[in-house]
Amino acid sequence: MQLSVNSRSSSYTSSSLGCISHLLSMTLAAVALGTLLSACVAYPDSGYGYAGVDVALAPPPPPLVVVPPPRVGFVWAPGFWGWNGQQHVWHEGRWMHERPGQHWRADHWEQHGNRWHYAQGHWESSHHG
Repeated sequence: MQLSVNSRSSSYTSSSLGCISHLLSMTLAAVALGTLLSACVAYPDSGYGYAGVDVALAPPPPPLVVVPPPRVGFVWAPGFWGWNGQQHVWHEGRWMHERPGQHWRADHWEQHGNRWHYAQGHWESSHHG
């Protein structure tokens, strides 16, 4: 990369204009990336069995899925839209060993104003009181 200035006319050479253009492009790309990344806020695992992500983009509707018939000793955890840092990604449903005295709270999205909060699925006590 060469930068030279003609001291008589104070004009930049085409080589220096190319460098300035490249630098401007890189700066704009960095600003755009920062803006995109600010649309997602991730929170660490809370210790209660779920972690959250807030995004500005609503999850798509879930695809039509045929839920398999019940299996003794297992609980069906339905599929859900997750977030990979850039877009929503579908995670297929799965069988999990049941836990006596607990029920599965499925992964889900909750709208908070103009943002969407993801709550990871977790086990909850079935006993009230």
